[in-house]
Amino acid sequence: MAEAYWFDDGVLTLTESGETTEFNPIGLQDLTVTPAFEHEELFTADSTFREDVKRHTHSVEVEIGYSKFPLELAKAWLAGGNGATATSSQDTSDVAKFNVKAVSTSADGSVERTIEITDVHFPEIESLNGSQGEYEEFSLTGTGRTVGELTDTSGA
Repeated sequence: MAEAYWFDDGVLTLTESGETTEFNPIGLQDLTVTPAFEHEELFTADSTFREDVKRHTHSVEVEIGYSKFPLELAKAWLAGGNGATATSSQDTSDVAKFNVKAVSTSADGSVERTIEITDVHFPEIESLNGSQGEYEEFSLTGTGRTVGELTDTSGA
């Protein structure tokens, strides 16, 4: 059965892959999670109809908009992962990867949808984004490896 979800009741956490410290982008404004596969279609000369289709190259796009800057998340990102933190750019090729977990309860309270995306890397992190007379708002856009979980966790 399809359910309606009220976005404002959702909870979002980011955990560095392999670590336990949670980072919460506070003041969540928007969240988009889009799993995708590349598709290859087979056409042959003897028909105008597609004969077959296969999928390959899976990734999960993650876009997060928020209004309160999580300094510890930025420090982990600057350090390149592995549980380290830094207050300036580091000379390393290591990439910080995060698991992104979103929990939303259906409008009638019958379903708690949990989706977790594994090994998300963010090529850039906004550290300042503001205009005169307005609160700062930030965004993170990254790519995850897999959908690690997509379930109803209301009975868990």
